[in-house]
Amino acid sequence: MEAQKLIMIFLQNHMLASELLKLSF
Repeated sequence: MEAQKLIMIFLQNHMLASELLKLSF
């Protein structure tokens, strides 16, 4: 289903955001 794809994208964006936060602080 499309839901799985959305979850994967969400997780990837979340991981990317945490990496950016780590770099900022």
